[in-house]
Amino acid sequence: MTISKYIPLLLCGLLIALSYTGCGPRFLRSGDSNDFESAAMSTRLDRKDLIGMFNEASKALQSGGLMKHWQALHRDGRQATLALLSIENETSEHVDSSLKTLAKKLETQLINEGTVTVLSRSNQPELLKEIQNQEGKAFDQARVASMGRQLGAQYLLTGKLYDITEKSAEARRVQYFLFMQVIEVETGAIRWQIEVERLKGLQAG
Repeated sequence: MTISKYIPLLLCGLLIALSYTGCGPRFLRSGDSNDFESAAMSTRLDRKDLIGMFNEASKALQSGGLMKHWQALHRDGRQATLALLSIENETSEHVDSSLKTLAKKLETQLINEGTVTVLSRSNQPELLKEIQNQEGKAFDQARVASMGRQLGAQYLLTGKLYDITEKSAEARRVQYFLFMQVIEVETGAIRWQIEVERLKGLQAG
């Protein structure tokens, strides 16, 4: 057997050796490397960005004056009713499923705390779709009151995700904004509102 016939075997052995010494690419899972979990791999929104934005918004809601009002009602034996609408994605990112998951997580948190009664979104899908199709960050007062009464909700929680992109020959910067608000059905007034920002960038080396 000539030496050329040994070359494939030698290459295979070399690749295996590199995989064990860490010199070549390797597969990772969550928990294997802190750098792997925290490093930004692009200017696109990732799991860490979205979770961080939702957590910040959730903490603001929990510590805000509206929550204190709901807690006071709860102590008096009354309970506010809240309908959570979908978080609308107005970016080019394919994160709709992640937004639904995180909105569901927020819904679960509010339900388990028991301070406010959260109404199921599945009961009135067509009505919710009509509400979500309205334009603008704030809803028309008369329409909010009418639709909220049909849902049986005193408050509506809604939100939007949008972005602003800036780029030059040497850099690219994308600002992502998660906008959320709670609207009082009876008056159409905005009782709580927050805008959380995340900045992603790429600069030429």
